[in-house]
Amino acid sequence: MHTLSHLVSFMVLCTILSLVSAIPEPAAIKESDQYHDKQKCLSDHESRDIIERYISNFETIDEASVNSTFTEDFMYESDSTNFLLRSNPGTKTASSRSDLIVLLRADQSTGPAFSVTVNLYTHTCDTIVLRYRFLGGRIQPSAVGGLDWLFIDLNSRKIKGAHSEFNSAAILYNLGLLGTPNASTTCLNGACEGEGTLVSGCRRR
Repeated sequence: MHTLSHLVSFMVLCTILSLVSAIPEPAAIKESDQYHDKQKCLSDHESRDIIERYISNFETIDEASVNSTFTEDFMYESDSTNFLLRSNPGTKTASSRSDLIVLLRADQSTGPAFSVTVNLYTHTCDTIVLRYRFLGGRIQPSAVGGLDWLFIDLNSRKIKGAHSEFNSAAILYNLGLLGTPNASTTCLNGACEGEGTLVSGCRRR
């Protein structure tokens, strides 16, 4: 009887094992190489290439490059730029790629030429953060420092959004609208503060 019990247990175990071995492995979800390549995270090389095209268009706009660098629904947010444009903080600076083109053309047609140097950058799977500085305007301009955060669409590998903040006071100084940094006279939004010689275009309160 004891032997029979062992035999039955062995037969049940063999039956279970045969059923388990009959269950197929889960099928792998196959994706085309093309789809996979477009979904993978940014590489260091891609990040550098995107940064170079991003900076290049802010220095000298090239519409073909803008179209290949930014998505059509690109969103640009910059309270630093809004301040210079006298727009309300928190509002979208550009709500599309077309808006960005208009903004860049207006800036480059009226403002002085400048050259951007990227001091540091890093990236995640789909974002890039860069720290930079640029000079332009006066013979001895004040350096403008900034920090931009780019959001990348992994399907197109284009920039779909950007947050940008920089030293807008240095911009005003380089345009001759602000007194010497740290001096007693400054001009901001057309109003002068402190003592000393008025900056051209300023008015007293």
